[in-house]
Amino acid sequence: MRKVVTSHEQLSVTLRHLATGKSKQSLGYAYWISPNLLSRIIPEVCEALYQMLHTSHLKLPQTEDEWRRVQADYNNEWQFPNCMGALDGKRVLIGKPAKSGSIYYDYKSN
Repeated sequence: MRKVVTSHEQLSVTLRHLATGKSKQSLGYAYWISPNLLSRIIPEVCEALYQMLHTSHLKLPQTEDEWRRVQADYNNEWQFPNCMGALDGKRVLIGKPAKSGSIYYDYKSN
């Protein structure tokens, strides 16, 4: 039987997952933690990080003027008018439609 997963280990494996996108299976081998347990640990740690950091680091605009300022700043920086931000990608594998050729081919050979 494995000993308790320490908070340090939980944070470490969560940050590794977020930074690399490695599967729970792969992380399980590296950290000697079952993928099933990682499926509980990672969301719990993410929620704890969010609760601790969102008020100081994840401030959303509250007024229309603040949103307009974000829009202007984004346009000045990236030349995308009427854009208020962007999401970084998390790849979602989908089944490609029949006869779609290479339209649904990504750079990771999927």
